[in-house]
Amino acid sequence: MNIQNCRAATIDELLSIAQLHLGPSFTKGRLYAALKRHGVPFYKANMAARRGGGPMYWQVAGFERMLALMTRGGRKTPEAAR
Repeated sequence: MNIQNCRAATIDELLSIAQLHLGPSFTKGRLYAALKRHGVPFYKANMAARRGGGPMYWQVAGFERMLALMTRGGRKTPEAAR
């Protein structure tokens, strides 16, 4: 992933959007698991750090594709996120 040419957001920024599409009961933990399961690209401020290393930034285009898959057919149900 070319970091200079992609839109990126933190998980807190993505959570507010996910809750609009998938319901307010969608938590940060469930979002993190969904991002990992769907293989959304991410990077850390310090990629060499094993733990910590600053905030993680997720690729917005990958997040948008994930939301499209999870809300397929216009259904906006939390069950689609499981």
